[in-house]
Amino acid sequence: MDRLLPDKLDLPEPRCSVTESTLAGTTAVVLDNGVFRLSVLPDFGGRLCSLFYRPLNLELLATEFIQGPRNALNVHGGWCAAFPSLLADGELISREAWAWEIQELEDARVTLRLHCLVDRISHKVEGMVRSTPSTVLVERFVRLRAGESAVEVEDVLTNRNIWPMPTTWSGMISLRARAGDRAVAPVESVEVQRGVGPSGNELDFGLLVSTPYQVFARDLREGWLGFRPSSAPLDIRLTFPRDLLPHAVIIGQRDPQRPAEDSFRFQPLATPNPVAGDTRGDALLLPPKSPVHLPVRLEVGTGIIGMGAWSRPGMQLADMIMAQRVPASRLAAWRVGEQAVVLKTNRHLLLLMPEYDEDGLFTPEDLPAADLILCADAPPRSVLRTYVQRTSARFIGPAELRQKLLTDGVGEDRSVALSPGARVDLAGISVLATPARTQSPDERLGYLLQADHLTLYHAGRTQYLGEFGILGQQFSPQLVFLPLAGMTLTDAVHAARQLQPRVVVPLGEPELERQFAQRCRDQHVAFSVHILAPAAGALFDGWHLRAMG
Repeated sequence: MDRLLPDKLDLPEPRCSVTESTLAGTTAVVLDNGVFRLSVLPDFGGRLCSLFYRPLNLELLATEFIQGPRNALNVHGGWCAAFPSLLADGELISREAWAWEIQELEDARVTLRLHCLVDRISHKVEGMVRSTPSTVLVERFVRLRAGESAVEVEDVLTNRNIWPMPTTWSGMISLRARAGDRAVAPVESVEVQRGVGPSGNELDFGLLVSTPYQVFARDLREGWLGFRPSSAPLDIRLTFPRDLLPHAVIIGQRDPQRPAEDSFRFQPLATPNPVAGDTRGDALLLPPKSPVHLPVRLEVGTGIIGMGAWSRPGMQLADMIMAQRVPASRLAAWRVGEQAVVLKTNRHLLLLMPEYDEDGLFTPEDLPAADLILCADAPPRSVLRTYVQRTSARFIGPAELRQKLLTDGVGEDRSVALSPGARVDLAGISVLATPARTQSPDERLGYLLQADHLTLYHAGRTQYLGEFGILGQQFSPQLVFLPLAGMTLTDAVHAARQLQPRVVVPLGEPELERQFAQRCRDQHVAFSVHILAPAAGALFDGWHLRAMG
């Protein structure tokens, strides 16, 4: 076969280059290393407005150009620095015109230096934000190496005063985000400050219910933040010195009118609060005359962020639930605790009998997009406050639950009080409260639900009830979830018979569930028994409960 190429073929090697251009009518400095094409705006605080990843033709940064009054241009997002406080998208220096110069340019590397002077520092004194006159030189070094899928942005603060200056600093990197994209922080759980959305430490952009959504990751275990897009086989990792930047903020911003600007914003923080306090323990201390270096490196690759070591199982299970499609006239069910069950139709997402143990498999905050949370009793007020903040769901339960929510100022539309025999009809679903009795004098409930012509009954933790026969005669629930802890096996089997179901799912210890199933087989009952393991899901069609493929 004839050779189509010569033996010696000189292919171009990646090399670094710099060009000066204009973007939206303002000066742009464009750096290129063969992998990244990076655009910097000196007139807008040295902001990186574009980071184009050539191998996948992918723009990584989310930047918004807004034309203001008198044709004034405003730029938001991208990659900038927040100083001297974290407020107002970078505050002073993001609005300053910086001087710039190419400090180094070779085929193998390029370094852009930008700089400006800041003449005041923000502090919080006795709860009030105040400004202190100062002189601080802020420098930004942007570095690329030829052929390397990484960029380093190093901000250097030099205090030119003769006294030390406590202040605040943050890098702010806005990455384009879509449903399924994840932000990851090396903490056990983030602290939700604003909005309703995912919790844990793996934040799925698709689970944002309200925006802006903001969380703090305080006391990071390692010096990195991760981003994993669902649409591309790569990871993005931000690394920084943890001794100087021990905290982080992650902000999710979603706008249905402008989806191209949807973003996760990552902010490695030097301080645990947006404004530095007047104590050195709550601030980044700038010594006189000595520069403080704050480098942040963005790296793109595969397998460069660790997720499993920090993840909560409930978050992973919630992701599976959210991704599952449910056809009309079908019902998907997942066991998410000893008795807790998640139900999903093609229109609704419900959590029945939630459990509140933080060390458990699943808590309500793991499923922020739930429409309804149906409670057997009233959880502690502190627990309710957390779940109200971290989910948009409406709560259904005893009168005591609604009273606690109203006392805490939660709107009346967020809760419905039911007593046994009371019913509430919502769009496409009907909920009937049923009695549940234990040794406790507090009122407890079970629930009978009707959705898409399917009828389901969850008895809740209860003793044997004489009402089981009435429920069976009147409603004949097709699918029954039957907790076993409050009854003997004999009573449990008798209860199941009286309810006249097609399928029963026993809920209890594994051995007790097996004994219940065996007792039912021995007695040749008319219903089938389906044992649902924790974290397992199944699809119900009105006759059979089948495991999901």
